[in-house]
Amino acid sequence: EASLDDEILEMVFEDAPEGILVTDLAGYIVRANPAFARMLGYAPGELDRRSIADVTQGEDHAALVEELMAAGPKGISSDRRYRGRSGAVLWARAHSALRREAAGEPRYVLTHVSTLTAAQSDPLERQRLGTNFQGCEATRCAQASGGGSGRRQRTGGPPRMPGPDRGWT
Repeated sequence: EASLDDEILEMVFEDAPEGILVTDLAGYIVRANPAFARMLGYAPGELDRRSIADVTQGEDHAALVEELMAAGPKGISSDRRYRGRSGAVLWARAHSALRREAAGEPRYVLTHVSTLTAAQSDPLERQRLGTNFQGCEATRCAQASGGGSGRRQRTGGPPRMPGPDRGWT
C-alpha cells in the first residue's frame, strides 16, 4: 500500500496544473514539477539543483526560511516575482511551508505557485488589488497580497506533498 501511496503522490506532483517547488534550506531547488518549469520556460528537470536566486526577483531565501519558522505549520502566502528563462518577470501567488523531518527539524521549503500574470493586464483587477504591478518593486508587494504591513500573509495549512523520506530521491 505504501508503494501505491507513493505512486499517487508522484502523479499528483507531476500532473498538477500549478507549480510545485521543493527547495532545501540553503535555497537550492531539490525538485520542481513540470508545471513550474513550464511557467518559467524550462524543461522538466532543468531547474533541479539550481539556486532559487536564479529564478526569483530579489527573494531572500534565508529570510523566507526564518519567517516560515516563526509562522508555524500554516506557512506563508505572498505575491512573488519569478524570472523566466527569457528574462521575463512572472508575478505569481506562492504559498510556502516547511517540511520537517521525523525529529521535527526543518528540512525543505515546499511551495505551491499560481500565476498572477493575467492580473497585470486587467486594469480593474489592478485597481481591486490597489497596486500597479509594474510599479511595485518590493518582492512582497503588501497591497497585492492583501496586507498593508509588507509582510507575507499566513493562510491555510501547509502544502501536502511527499518528501524524500516518502520515496523521492
